[in-house]
Amino acid sequence: MASAEQTYKVGSSLLLHPAANDLPSLASPLLFKIKKQIAVRDDHRSQVVLAILETGPLCSSLHLKSGALDSSSIVAVKIFDPKFVDLTEEQPVDSPIDYCARLCKNEAETYQKLRSLSGVEVPIFYGTYTLDSNRLAIILEYINYGTLFGYQIVSDKEKHDLEAAGFSLIRKLHENGVYHGDVRRNNLFWSPSSQRLVIVDFEMAQFFEGRPEYVIKNWITMDKTSMEGVLEYCGARDPTSLPSFP
Repeated sequence: MASAEQTYKVGSSLLLHPAANDLPSLASPLLFKIKKQIAVRDDHRSQVVLAILETGPLCSSLHLKSGALDSSSIVAVKIFDPKFVDLTEEQPVDSPIDYCARLCKNEAETYQKLRSLSGVEVPIFYGTYTLDSNRLAIILEYINYGTLFGYQIVSDKEKHDLEAAGFSLIRKLHENGVYHGDVRRNNLFWSPSSQRLVIVDFEMAQFFEGRPEYVIKNWITMDKTSMEGVLEYCGARDPTSLPSFP
């Protein structure tokens, strides 16, 4: 079996067809060329690449900021590939194909639920597609700045700005009834110049009703104490079990 890097190598094409289910997509197939591998590895269910549109318009009716992508636009394509599900690590209760389909559907439904945050706190979502009978893909806005993984805060002001942006982002997710379930530095994109903090990767998200009465303080600062708070947050998979702060 070809490795993930070989399967999704730079320069290869991706022909995406409208998904044959109740998830949103355009009516016509879209052809992309892979420009860069972002998260491509053999032991993970989803592969993320940057790709450029070769044919056809790409429009979204799922966000407030109407727009289109043309042949000069780059997007992120997240492919759910059952060949690379690590059964020893993930131990899904269903087959790898059904497991990937379930996670893709969950992520797509989350982006629809968060469409009021689209293009600001979460990437613009351009729909769900298939590569073949086993592989699903979602198309997202390309966030052209780095994640917080390995990022070094340069000043007390930036630390304050990041904390404020982080608190605001998590609060907005919760106000929209979404519990992310996997808040980690490599799922958070930060632009110091625009002070935009974007969260991605909603495969494990959960929905709940009602506004939570807790707050998460200092949840994304770089010192040990607050990182323990992040881990505590990530480990509390049930929204009602999250810690409450005064």
